[in-house]
Amino acid sequence: MGTEKFDPALANLKDHPAFEPFQATRYLLLTEAIEQGRIESLEPVLHAKIQGESVVLLTRQMTYHHVAQGVIGGKPWMVSF
Repeated sequence: MGTEKFDPALANLKDHPAFEPFQATRYLLLTEAIEQGRIESLEPVLHAKIQGESVVLLTRQMTYHHVAQGVIGGKPWMVSF
């Protein structure tokens, strides 16, 4: 896992995507989010390793958006669900 290449032929690149992507512009440590009461400790999440960094996305957000994207280490990323 992690050696797959992105195939743009498989991407949905329409002007108006079926789902509005979630734009990740701010990042917070999972422990801090729990301590601050932003999420519950038993909240279902999706975990992805992006550019060597762990990114946790809330399952409830991803079931609505289906796509999340952002930039880590100067490189764009995208996760779909």
